[in-house]
Amino acid sequence: MKEKLLELIGQISDIETLFHKSSGIGTPQVEIIYDVQEFKLWLQAVKFELTEIHKRTKEEFIRDTLNDIRMNFRGWHDRDDFNTLKGDLTAIKDNIDSYYPQDKSSLKAGKVLENTAMKNPKIFISHSSKDVDYATQLVTLFEDMGLNDDQIFCSSVPGYDIPLDKDIFEYLREQFLQYKLHVIFVLSPNYYDSKISLNEMGAAWALRTNNTSILLPGFDFSQMEGVIGKDKISIKLDKSDDEMKDKLNQLYSNIVEEFGLTKKRDVIWERKRDSFISEIKKMREC
Repeated sequence: MKEKLLELIGQISDIETLFHKSSGIGTPQVEIIYDVQEFKLWLQAVKFELTEIHKRTKEEFIRDTLNDIRMNFRGWHDRDDFNTLKGDLTAIKDNIDSYYPQDKSSLKAGKVLENTAMKNPKIFISHSSKDVDYATQLVTLFEDMGLNDDQIFCSSVPGYDIPLDKDIFEYLREQFLQYKLHVIFVLSPNYYDSKISLNEMGAAWALRTNNTSILLPGFDFSQMEGVIGKDKISIKLDKSDDEMKDKLNQLYSNIVEEFGLTKKRDVIWERKRDSFISEIKKMREC
């Protein structure tokens, strides 16, 4: 989206302040940025927007910029790589209308198509493949809330995953473009070690999707990094039963409203909610 890309380009000065000196022993110090989580997410968001342009236009300058992003930022030449990217993005900004050619009538139609209120809602469970057991329990929880298989995407759970012969990254991109997503971030050290997971986080931030963070047992609020920060209320799966019940009740109410579901009688929902908590406890004890 034109406005989002311009917003990301406008953040270059703030992102540049994240450079810091390398701390290698016995080697010359250089300015690096590749290891900063906020930079990683910003870069993924930029890549997401440029990929959308390239798919539409096949424009060589956009292709070359994407190739630079993929090949660069490994530490040693971060400052030069950043200056190159900054120049590329500035050039794209100066010629932004050429990448989004629209007359008034098409612009109006585009706004209608882009209106998230017109898209069907869908749960996107963003997680590391190493945390598949927890993701599976979350799929069951959303099923118990009343969602069907067309309303949940979870790449690690059969029936909710990426169809055979589909390109992984293209399919993920389609999910963000075609649905009004509610992204469930299943956060753990594994999540922040996964490039695919960080891509999903960056895309969710770039497109301002609704989101809920769920912290796996042993992962603390202080460990949350990047654009999905610790300042937002999250669900922590190793808190007391009362606190988990309260947070899950709130999540259920939000999902009922968001998807237009018929709310179950309290005794039915509470049994399903407590079953989820019980399964999580078993997993914590293993």
